[in-house]
Amino acid sequence: MQVTNNSKRVEGFHTVTGFRQVKPGETRDLDLSDEAVKLAKRLPYIALGGAKDKAKSETQPNAEGDTPIDDRDELKAQADELGIDYAKNISTDKLREMIDAKLAE
Repeated sequence: MQVTNNSKRVEGFHTVTGFRQVKPGETRDLDLSDEAVKLAKRLPYIALGGAKDKAKSETQPNAEGDTPIDDRDELKAQADELGIDYAKNISTDKLREMIDAKLAE
């Protein structure tokens, strides 16, 4: 789904593969979670529409300019390598947080 940020600040969105930011005036193709779509529709400065171009969205960098790890299986493999115990239904964001915390130790 195309997401256009018409505000004067960076806006963040929860996608099915993780958190993504959209800069002011920018339009990005994002695979928003159902809850993110509901929330975005209520914001007057966010425009939603258009079909999502999967190849383009998966290769777009995040706000820092690097491409994040989006593959949930890769995150699970990394967590297993680090010896992190996690529930099977853990959210991708929470799993990423746990990995980051372990790496920061």
